[in-house]
Amino acid sequence: MLSFGQRSEEHIMKNTVNDARAAKAQLLEDFETLRANAAVGITRVGGAYGIKVNIPKKLSNDLVFPESIDGVPIVVEVVGTVRARN
Repeated sequence: MLSFGQRSEEHIMKNTVNDARAAKAQLLEDFETLRANAAVGITRVGGAYGIKVNIPKKLSNDLVFPESIDGVPIVVEVVGTVRARN
C-alpha cells in the first residue's frame, strides 16, 4: 500500500489516456463518496497516464485506495480544501 502522495514506479505501464479514463470511472464507481469529498482527475505518472485523487484531509483508516486499477497507477494527495477550478 502506498502512503499519501507516494508514487510506485514499478506499477507504471504505458497506459493510454483511455486506460486512465476507464480506471477513473471504475474508481468513482467503487468509491462513490469521492464525488462529494475529493477531486479526481487524470495526470501523467512517469511516462504513462494515471489517476490523481486530491482529498481535503487524511481519510479514515477504513478507506484504503488501491495502488492501481488495471495497471493504471493511483496517486492520492492531501491538498486541503478541494474547490472546482474556474
